[in-house]
Amino acid sequence: MNKKGIINVQGTDVTVISSGHEDYICITDMANAKEGQGKAYDIIKNWIRTRSTLEFLGVWEEMYNPNFKAVEFDRFKMQAGLHNFVLTPGQWIEKTNAIGMYVERGKYGGTYAHKDIAFEFGSAIETFGKRYFAHTAYYNLISSNSTYSPSSESMIFSLTSGCGVALLWCAV
Repeated sequence: MNKKGIINVQGTDVTVISSGHEDYICITDMANAKEGQGKAYDIIKNWIRTRSTLEFLGVWEEMYNPNFKAVEFDRFKMQAGLHNFVLTPGQWIEKTNAIGMYVERGKYGGTYAHKDIAFEFGSAIETFGKRYFAHTAYYNLISSNSTYSPSSESMIFSLTSGCGVALLWCAV
């Protein structure tokens, strides 16, 4: 993974890294903006354990990951919603061979999610934040020579086109 740049959203720096032609957005940075640094891990952990999130992640992985372990995914899906069910991004990645998320450990680490998954996370923690994030990201990436590249432009267009008309209006 290579660090691509930082997008400033409502005064919060959100890191974007790339792997090949795919961009991964730091959902830890997004969660920090919502509740502060001490709660980001809990926000992500609680989000990933919900049935709707697991179904979204499972469908995404089945579409883009030929090595996805669907049997392990089914085990998680059956447990979703139970009070004693706990799942971390690291466990999800390890058990299912997921490629849509990446965990970087250490002092400056965080949880990174493919742009599609990051926008799903953004909508779960704050609907307005998702639209504002897309709007700001679009203008920052297109207008900044240091972070602009053809893959950056396609990232925003694929994000906005996949998120509905309201989000597309924000980015235009």
